[in-house]
Amino acid sequence: MKIMKGIKDLVAEAEAAIQTMSVDQVKAAMSDPNVQLVDIRDIRELWRDGGIPGEVYCDNSPNVIVCSAAQNCCLLNPGQEYCTPKATPCACTGANCDATTVSCDGPEDCSGGQICCGTFSQQANAYTTLKCQSTCGGQWEREICKPNGTCTTSGQTCSQSSFLTSYIWRCN
Repeated sequence: MKIMKGIKDLVAEAEAAIQTMSVDQVKAAMSDPNVQLVDIRDIRELWRDGGIPGEVYCDNSPNVIVCSAAQNCCLLNPGQEYCTPKATPCACTGANCDATTVSCDGPEDCSGGQICCGTFSQQANAYTTLKCQSTCGGQWEREICKPNGTCTTSGQTCSQSSFLTSYIWRCN
């Protein structure tokens, strides 16, 4: 089979179809309520360099769904993710289906000194909500962080949990 287009041609076509913005342009656009930014970088770049504050990344491998600040990410077990307006609860149908409502996936999504906090349900044996709060003080609450991120509580480290998807970690 003959290759019809080389990588340079494919990249040129992709760059012609999207608008690349400088950091200053992104900052200006973020204050415009009529603009929705979509960060299309690879999820590993987002983990390393950070993303747009307020956006939540739903890993629907091999694709990444980006939920805006006005949306929640709904993580369903078994393996389905989608975005829903903040006022709409995540819906899980079928037997043995658990839903996690994700309003934040790290501290950069919270403002006013709040942190991203995950609440674990013993009954569901899963995290049921991840949302911004002033503290994560409850027995079944953990601060949420990006992979290899930092924790606000002294002595805690950011590590992976078998109860969360691979791209959302918690402090312990």
